[in-house]
Amino acid sequence: MSLVASQLRSARDALHSGNSSRSASRRLGNKASSAPERGHVRGEPNIEPRIVALDVFRGLAIAAMLLVTNPGDSEHVYAPLKHAAWNGWTPTDLIFPSFLFIVGTSMVLSFRKRRELGEGPVALLAHVLKRCVLLYAISLLIVCIPSLLEGQRPPFETIRILGVLPRIALCYLVASPVVMFTRPRTWALLTGALLLGYWVVMTRVPVPDHGAGLLDSKEWNLAAHLDRLMLGQHLGEGGAKAWDPEGILSTVPAVGTTLLGALTGHYLHARRPAVEKTAGMFVGGALLMVLGLWWNHVFPINKSLWSSSYVLFCAGFALETLAFVHFVIDVRGHRGWARPFVIFGASPLTALILSAVGGALLWELHLHEPIYRALFASWASPRNASLAFAIAIVLLWFAVVAILHRKRLFLRL
Repeated sequence: MSLVASQLRSARDALHSGNSSRSASRRLGNKASSAPERGHVRGEPNIEPRIVALDVFRGLAIAAMLLVTNPGDSEHVYAPLKHAAWNGWTPTDLIFPSFLFIVGTSMVLSFRKRRELGEGPVALLAHVLKRCVLLYAISLLIVCIPSLLEGQRPPFETIRILGVLPRIALCYLVASPVVMFTRPRTWALLTGALLLGYWVVMTRVPVPDHGAGLLDSKEWNLAAHLDRLMLGQHLGEGGAKAWDPEGILSTVPAVGTTLLGALTGHYLHARRPAVEKTAGMFVGGALLMVLGLWWNHVFPINKSLWSSSYVLFCAGFALETLAFVHFVIDVRGHRGWARPFVIFGASPLTALILSAVGGALLWELHLHEPIYRALFASWASPRNASLAFAIAIVLLWFAVVAILHRKRLFLRL
């Protein structure tokens, strides 16, 4: 069942800000221009059309998430497809912050569009609150799936009440009014304050009977201590010395990840040539990664703690990836390859929920092991068989999502 837990956790791993459901793929055949994201949408006010590169980046992240959370055999996985044990990072550790970064980027573009369509602050805030409530409700439903499939009452006394999807909802809820009612300079200053403040708190505030700054301990760092005090048995990692990789205190710097994405969205909205935007993102991403690596010497890069160095390093990676996709699609005009990722990016919630339910069903019906043994382990080495199974899962859910996409069936919040 450990794989089911990983599968369900990953399904909460992702979500974009919810505004990707319009089909960006209809523009894939258009030729690139010097500023292809500008234009007029027929039948609407003078609104910015969607940025295809952002949808492609979201689709890439979803495909990567499905790949790393669906191994055929969790004991035989290539190292880059596993999370770092504690300090440090692997490519897998970059996926979740990329989603939060995309949430912030999409948030700016979405709010601008809604304002241009005539929505006021009250309507926007109501929209944000509704979306956050739905995200949290979906996360609880996903956690309850194994019990419901077995016809049992979900263990509400110990059920995990935080997680990846709740973190996205919380970050979206906190960052939204900041983006709505303040200037980008304030977003940057607030991000800096959150990251510096989190560093000071984590290294200077002592845990009773253990002292301060125990960043190498999963159980006795300050974030884990506060999670035990405030969440009790509702934690991600069980036991008397439990901790939660998406806990309360570590959500604070995660808001910074979202705001860094929002700053990128503001930059993309500016009226500059696409080449200039790409160059700016490449430079900005490189600077953030260097700063993250420098900070790593005193505040280690750590996904579970969501350390300040991790925020900067992962935001830099997200910027570099977005810049590369923006260059290939919007500057060079090579768009045909991107269609599968646009489809994934347009239906992220559909892909995630279906994959979570499908994975749970495979385990509860005892089908995962025989399918894996018969179709993959019978001809490949353990790690290659495990990887082939994961690739097959990605292709399976892409086929399902593509059919739904063609029929214009989207799950919207």
